[in-house]
Amino acid sequence: EQLCVLTGPSFARGMLQNDHTAVIAASEGGVAARTTRDCLVSDTFRVDVSDDVVGAAYGGAFKNVLGVCSGLLEYASANTKAAITCEVWRELVKLAGACGASMDTLMGPAGLGDVLLSVSDKAGSSRNVTFGQRLAEGDQNVALGKGLAHIERAIDENNHGSVEGIIGELPVVEGFFTIRTLSQLGKQKEVEVPTLHMLSDVVSRTITVHEMVDKFFAVQ
Repeated sequence: EQLCVLTGPSFARGMLQNDHTAVIAASEGGVAARTTRDCLVSDTFRVDVSDDVVGAAYGGAFKNVLGVCSGLLEYASANTKAAITCEVWRELVKLAGACGASMDTLMGPAGLGDVLLSVSDKAGSSRNVTFGQRLAEGDQNVALGKGLAHIERAIDENNHGSVEGIIGELPVVEGFFTIRTLSQLGKQKEVEVPTLHMLSDVVSRTITVHEMVDKFFAVQ
């Protein structure tokens, strides 16, 4: 009951400039969420309250997935980008629903709001979009992709010192891990999320973006 999930469309740069921003605070029973709201609310910062902790948590994670997806498809046509991004979103909502998330939460700031902010970013504020763009360009030397491979290796080896050292040198790209984690969750929950699986293959560099697009449109 003391755990509160605070999430929503809120680039730090905009908040520092006092941009009008709306987020959601969610806690079991809503008590911690209301306390959080009372501490943070201002004339330019709106905090909605919810008791849907699961929905808020999943919704907050979805922007990472859609941000990477948007970046990967930056150089595709607008039609292609919209088709695949929409399908990934549909699959994510279905997966979250299977885990107990409320559709109402996913259609609010924590879900759709966060996604809209990430995929519409043109100022380079989204690390996930930038990661997707660089991955699509095929730059094998980009620090984001190469560094994350080292982070994974360090985690596998349970070498905490190495992990901290590497993370300290890199911007955090949550989508890299979120995509693959949700892909595995889909398999565990037996929820059909084929486009999410393909996206996971792209960030793992087992298929290219072009191959993902071809596979997506080959399925009828």
